[in-house]
Amino acid sequence: MRLAPLSGTSQPPRAGGATRSQAHATPEGLIADQSLAQAIRDQSLLLPPLYQNVLELYYFKGKRLGEIARICGRSEDEIARIHAQCALAVQLAMKHYRPGS
Repeated sequence: MRLAPLSGTSQPPRAGGATRSQAHATPEGLIADQSLAQAIRDQSLLLPPLYQNVLELYYFKGKRLGEIARICGRSEDEIARIHAQCALAVQLAMKHYRPGS
């Protein structure tokens, strides 16, 4: 499973053609998205600073891996590896995520 960026501009379409923003346009949906985003940020605090930066730039700022590599002064291959490790860590942490908790 690939985690999609949480930024508001480049959201992939969901079932029925709705984007994440459209699908969660209700106040309850927006709160759930905010809650999930906060849970991801909370989990990222357990990671090294470079990993936190990659998560923030990719999922919350909508940056591509090449842009993140330039920003961090690392190779794109290294950032891709870090991103994969971050995505796995977030996925494992989110197995226990419960909205509103």
